[in-house]
Amino acid sequence: MSPYLNQNYQTKLTYRPTDVVISVPGKSGTTWTMNIVYQLRTHGNRNFDDIYSELTWIEVMDTPDSTEEDMIRKIDGMPTDPHPRGFKSHASPPTLPFREDVKYVVVARNPEEALVSLKTFLSKHSEEFLEYWGMTKDGFFFPDFTSYYEGFVKPSGFDTNLFRFVSNWWPLRNEPNVLMMHYSDM
Repeated sequence: MSPYLNQNYQTKLTYRPTDVVISVPGKSGTTWTMNIVYQLRTHGNRNFDDIYSELTWIEVMDTPDSTEEDMIRKIDGMPTDPHPRGFKSHASPPTLPFREDVKYVVVARNPEEALVSLKTFLSKHSEEFLEYWGMTKDGFFFPDFTSYYEGFVKPSGFDTNLFRFVSNWWPLRNEPNVLMMHYSDM
């Protein structure tokens, strides 16, 4: 797991009935979905610098020195005016708490497509980013798909997590506060 990811603190947040959580496994349309949700929340407002400043990723630490308590305090203190809070998570229940009073937008993607997208994504991490988080490029840059699959996908469980994600959301897909869709249907 990357040092900037921490799935634990999302279970400790104080969720509000107006919250919208975007739950999408990695490389499966998260940023696209975030932009759609933001546009719906704000009635088409295009005046923002970065989607990540508008919809908080509730698994990521702000800095290497951030603590869970820092992140919980920051997120719990977010205002809801003029729009409901929106969050991004790559987790699914039970790691991501499921509440009947919170809305969820859930997207799943063909695992092969997600794996190919992830390889490209990993190779674009800058040396400055890796150094900032105390990581080496060895775990991010692979000469071919086989070495990437054997060196990153299998050890991280990324492939099985894609299937587990759908399996965890499937029983909840018909709940009135869940919109579950496939990436290719967007």
